[in-house]
Amino acid sequence: KSQINQNTSNINYSKVKRLVVSIKGSLKLNMAKVKKAAPKSKKGFVMPEPIPLGEVLTDIQKKQWKIGPSIGKGGFGEIYTACEKDSNLQVNKYPYVVKIEPHDNGPLFVEMHFYMRNAKKDEIAAFCKSHKMSKLGMPEYITSGSHTLPNNNKYRFLVMQRFMSDLQSHLKKSGRFSTHTILKLALQMTDVLEYIHSKAYVHADLKAANILLNATMDQAYLVDFGLACRFNTQEFKPDPKKMHNGTIEYTSRDAHLGVPTRRGDFEILVYNLIHWAGGTLPWEKKLTSPTAVQAMKEEAGKNVDQFLKTCFNKQDVPKYLIEFTKMIMSLNNNAEPNYKKIREVFQNALSDIGKAEKGKFDFTADSVDNISSPEISPKKKKIQATKQKVLNASKNIEKSPKKSPVKTVSKIVKSSDKNGLKVAKKLMENSKTASPSSKLHMKSIKTLKKMNMLEYSMCEDDDVEIIIKKRNTKTGEIKKTKTVVRTLTAGSDSESVNSEQDSPSIGNRRSPRVNSKNKRSADDSIDDLNNSNEENLSKNKKFDGKLTPVKQKDSKWKNSPTIKASAAGSYLRKNKLKD
Repeated sequence: KSQINQNTSNINYSKVKRLVVSIKGSLKLNMAKVKKAAPKSKKGFVMPEPIPLGEVLTDIQKKQWKIGPSIGKGGFGEIYTACEKDSNLQVNKYPYVVKIEPHDNGPLFVEMHFYMRNAKKDEIAAFCKSHKMSKLGMPEYITSGSHTLPNNNKYRFLVMQRFMSDLQSHLKKSGRFSTHTILKLALQMTDVLEYIHSKAYVHADLKAANILLNATMDQAYLVDFGLACRFNTQEFKPDPKKMHNGTIEYTSRDAHLGVPTRRGDFEILVYNLIHWAGGTLPWEKKLTSPTAVQAMKEEAGKNVDQFLKTCFNKQDVPKYLIEFTKMIMSLNNNAEPNYKKIREVFQNALSDIGKAEKGKFDFTADSVDNISSPEISPKKKKIQATKQKVLNASKNIEKSPKKSPVKTVSKIVKSSDKNGLKVAKKLMENSKTASPSSKLHMKSIKTLKKMNMLEYSMCEDDDVEIIIKKRNTKTGEIKKTKTVVRTLTAGSDSESVNSEQDSPSIGNRRSPRVNSKNKRSADDSIDDLNNSNEENLSKNKKFDGKLTPVKQKDSKWKNSPTIKASAAGSYLRKNKLKD
């Protein structure tokens, strides 16, 4: 102001410029004295400043822990490797991790107290014992405490066992998992959720990033209990303060209302399984609007079939996912999930693909690539090969001359030799000298029986009841046809005395594989035949002129597997069975 006169032409611009520069310098000095605010995470929590390598923390039990390198950052804190202070391990072999957050943050406080109350080693061991499990994906509580840095910044920390990679890293590489991997993960997560629910808590944030794998790659552990809270079974009361808590993409319908429920945890698992199987969630483009996502999830719960079709577009929806989703979406808000039935859904799906529940996870590219085409298990391949053999054998049977096997059996029976071993030898010799077509035919009978496509059992003294099972390859439905065949007519081939009729239920017939008199397997054919020969010959039982056994109430002939097979074989040859 002192430099400015009424006449602006007399302004000394050089002095004004020096004055402005001096003012800027003083402002910078003053700003340097102001303390900078700590950086915040995307979720709004204050992030801790870096902890120096080798810093020693003292827990609530006065035990000391040495800090190693940082291995990651979360939404509210940072994670470091750690070991006991006196340990001489190398840094890369530290067996523990320490989660650290500023005292002003809340999530680690919640998680720390959850572990202290519900993750004790003996309680986890007791749960495993009662459920006959060797492992459970619930991390054990080790210790916790508070720590103050030299600049007086105070932090809380939680010590946990160290795991290997997280599931999210594998999902990023492959884009999706194999059916075997998904089913194993679903079973292990079901076990963990049941344990958490047994403590009256819910997890509320299950996702791939919160699932860690152990060193042997055979067990998945659910971590990050920052949103864990108690559930209430008395009333369903929405809480505006807790609305939309969790990861919006996977948040359950109940969590959108601010109500923690057990069905909500499994609903979150449903959405994760869809992603792991290669599907997409319809609301992925609207994650910035929690209410819009909530509305779409409500619609999905009303029409599960349409929802899953939308998720998988032109791909086939896995059957286990349809069954599991319908089971969860139909639960009442306060109902307890049926953990046993949920496990059965995944276990049955594993048996369908011929895979075991135990073993290592496979995240290789080869295992994932197989998902694009339906998986054919070794068991199914074997069945398909067997069916082809049966079809080939049946074609050869058509060309073979008809000859009643009942006559051959009767001639052997009439032999005067009382030694059962010799009778058995004659049976074996007869089978060796049989024509190639008849051998093929008997093999096809055995094959059909092993495949559960053919059943036969005696109805009366002179009848055999044959059940033919035909499977529709398109629908998977099994149609049964029942026929009664007479066995005591030796003059000609066994004849069908009852016309074919569809029998969806077989009724109260005898078991096809158990002798009702002796309670033994019908597979003991040679023993049954020899024993019956000796008894009949020793007791001088009479035979009729046609060399066939006389009807007797207590005769073992009516249960002879040889006659059953003969009658069934004759029937199949007559009807040229190819199915």
